[in-house]
Amino acid sequence: MSRVRTIGRVALGLVSLTIMLVLILDFAFGLLPDEAQNARKIRERIAASLAVQLTSLIETDDQRTIQRTVDNAVTKGGDIVSVGVRREGGELVVRSGDHHRHWFATAEGKSTLTHVVVPVYSGKERWGQVEMSFKPVGPQAWHDWLRHPTVLLVVALTIGGFVLYYVYLRRVLQHLDPAAVIPDRVRMAFDTLAEGVLVVDTEGRINMANSAFRKLHPQASTGLLGRNVASLDWLKASLPREPR
Repeated sequence: MSRVRTIGRVALGLVSLTIMLVLILDFAFGLLPDEAQNARKIRERIAASLAVQLTSLIETDDQRTIQRTVDNAVTKGGDIVSVGVRREGGELVVRSGDHHRHWFATAEGKSTLTHVVVPVYSGKERWGQVEMSFKPVGPQAWHDWLRHPTVLLVVALTIGGFVLYYVYLRRVLQHLDPAAVIPDRVRMAFDTLAEGVLVVDTEGRINMANSAFRKLHPQASTGLLGRNVASLDWLKASLPREPR
């Protein structure tokens, strides 16, 4: 059980390092897609396309078709919450959605992520502008965060990475475990000894402990393999003291 917990902690540590590395690389090189930047480009293209449609309708003064076109943009636009067509003098000629509530004039007339403005020309003169209000980009509630790509990536890396690292470490440690290469007949003969016997390496780490020793030692249930023999509590009193 102690071995399983140790492998689990190591696997969790490797997962944490992997996620940290991905986030650092994303911060440095932009590996993950920039949702805000992509949304800005898409929204500017939608607004420009609508402005092109309205330009020809404005020149023919087809108010009914202009209103229908604006209404269709709001009802079918997904993230579009309101659209307004405003003359150069400031008169709002056509609107759809609650444009008075959603729209506000941006600094220097520049577009933002949620408010896009596109100029409309009649001939060579500026006739007015098309104003489009969009929903905020990114999660707005806790359930939206659960579907966010970055959160899904972190969850997938955590779960998938932990399972893969855990399985891999178990297989690797089986090959590195000194007891795994000892034949069963040798291990059985070792366990028949009535005296408690330890086999340690040159650095004092325990490689084998027979059954008699495991029965005697109070810490045997927490795992002895790999521990330094000097760290065993009940042996400290009999070990020679280090010179001061």
